[in-house]
Formats: sequence, C-alpha cells, structure tokens
Amino acid sequence: MALRRTGFVERAEAGIFGWDLIYLAEPGVPEKLLGPGKDVALVKTKRGMFVAWTKDGGIVAQAPGTAAAEVLAPIGGFVALAALPDGSVLAAWESQGSVNTKRIE
Repeated sequence: MALRRTGFVERAEAGIFGWDLIYLAEPGVPEKLLGPGKDVALVKTKRGMFVAWTKDGGIVAQAPGTAAAEVLAPIGGFVALAALPDGSVLAAWESQGSVNTKRIE
C-alpha cells in the first residue's frame, strides 16, 4: 500500500489499483472488498451497513449479510441512501434525466 501525492491510496489487487475498488471497513472487523466502482453512499441501520455505488455506468448496492451486490440500475449515477424505520433503506439515483428510487431490504 502506498499513499500517492494525489491523496489516493494505491493498493494493487488483481491488477486494479485502490482508487477503483470499494472496501467496507467497520471497527473491529477486517475490511471487506466489495468490488470495483466509485461514488459510494452508505448508511448504517439496525441491520448493519448498506452500501451503494456506481459501477460500469450503473448503480449497485449491497445489503448487510449478503455475499454480493445487486444491480439496482444498469444506467445511473449520484446514488444516495436513507435509512427507514423498519431497518430497510431507500436508494435514490439519477438516470437519464430522472430520479429513480428503490427500497433495499
């Protein structure tokens, strides 16, 4: 691992550098590689940490306890997350000039 002058942390992993990879790190738990992407949004609920990000021009999200991210939209950007009282999360993002939403369980 090396800190570059740009402030990015460079970490080689399967030929991809750290600024292209999304990691989830929580106190007392080893960091977990979620996958490639950028523009991360996260929110913690009573169920755990929900994470969403832009990947390959679309939006993906991963709920606590799941092995892999699910595709929310094949085209989109600027994702935001909001915790709901029941422990689920509302994801909102821009896609082709409109705002889209989806509840993540």
